Amino acid sequence: MRSLSLHNPFKRNRERQWTVLYYGAGNNNLSRDLNMEMGGLRNAGSSDEVQLVAQLARDDGEVERGEMAKIPLKFGAVHPEFVSRHKFQADMGKKETLAEFLAWGMKEYPAQHYLVIQAGHGNGHRGSMTDETTGSIMSPIDQREAFEAAPHKVDVLLKESCMGANLEEAYEMKDAVGYYLGSQDLTKGSVDLHGFLQATRSDARKQSLSPRDLVDSMCRYPARDVKTFSAVDCSKLGTVGQAASVLKQAMDTREEVQGARNAAQGTTRVDPNFEALLSGDEVVSALEEKRLQYRDSIGFAEGLKSHADSLAPEAEGVAQALKDAIIYSYSDSEHSGQTGLSWNLSPDPGTTAGSAYENLAFARDTGWTGVIS
Repeated sequence: MRSLSLHNPFKRNRERQWTVLYYGAGNNNLSRDLNMEMGGLRNAGSSDEVQLVAQLARDDGEVERGEMAKIPLKFGAVHPEFVSRHKFQADMGKKETLAEFLAWGMKEYPAQHYLVIQAGHGNGHRGSMTDETTGSIMSPIDQREAFEAAPHKVDVLLKESCMGANLEEAYEMKDAVGYYLGSQDLTKGSVDLHGFLQATRSDARKQSLSPRDLVDSMCRYPARDVKTFSAVDCSKLGTVGQAASVLKQAMDTREEVQGARNAAQGTTRVDPNFEALLSGDEVVSALEEKRLQYRDSIGFAEGLKSHADSLAPEAEGVAQALKDAIIYSYSDSEHSGQTGLSWNLSPDPGTTAGSAYENLAFARDTGWTGVIS
């Protein structure tokens, strides 16, 4: 008779196809939602090809780190369960906490490829992974540095946070991850993690899954109430930056200020703090009052072609570069003008965690601060 142990996790330190690293900043009012999302991971479970590990903070301040292990049942059956290996206190909004988790996960659960899921509050380029017990929030620069410190490059990053799919944040990660996925809008989750991970386990048993295979699979499993969702090939974001830099130089030398304002006015707003598109003189007023925020990136570039004739070639270059980089984009009927990435058009973009807008990689590479100011 086979003896059943209380806990029978997969043998660690054996390389698998994929390791999924879930980082849940739930020490805030998202605690219940992230616990439910963790349930999707737990029910999907690990396999010989795909290992699931997680670090989850709850609203009581406690942080748990563990693995999805197989709990033996009768007659040789097993039940997937999240088995906590460590309980401790940590500031989830600090880059050091994320970096340490990535290093731990990659050392203990090595794989050919890595998917990282970051779940928590987000505010676009202003930061994400809010820790309400400390007041910390992780800036895009902090996030990039945490990923760069990891022992291996991350193949896919899924940002399960509001306004995660914005150009500035994705661009910051262009050399640190292979693919970047997220939502332009408010979200409580873009992907049905249970369905996606079950399919991934099944597919990985039959064939080797490339990062692009995993991204394509993720896009086939949207969450029930998803509003917008997109996937970006980060290797193509450098071309977007180059095109935006050329556009900025053209805007510096041509008298198209009003045309640019009109283009912004006609572009779909994606900042949830606004209820509707601004129009007419309201656009100029908003610019003067520093209230104009995120707009759809492709929509703005296309609008420039219509409203600022002399900038049409440069605007087309930006639009085409964005279309090449955004490999998947979904929006429901109420968000049809959102095409995959938001772009800050506010002269007062805000700062978070000591990271000024002009210090972001996109602003440095393109000079975009000079445009919005």
